[in-house]
Amino acid sequence: MAKKNFGPRYVEDITYIELENEDNGKLIFHVFNPGTGGTDTIDWITVDLESGTATAMFNTEPYIEIEEQN
Repeated sequence: MAKKNFGPRYVEDITYIELENEDNGKLIFHVFNPGTGGTDTIDWITVDLESGTATAMFNTEPYIEIEEQN
């Protein structure tokens, strides 16, 4: 289970999180708010499935806390 914490620009029910690509066991997500004629990108997040880590391109604060499911 993952906990959401995308910072002050994250807006519940408005901010989108889309899987953009998978590359060598890493998932790349685009986090954005939709806008007229474009998007307001909040960040790009790479999730390494092997190590369980999430790395943000822009923001250095931790975004996602991954918990083991029982």
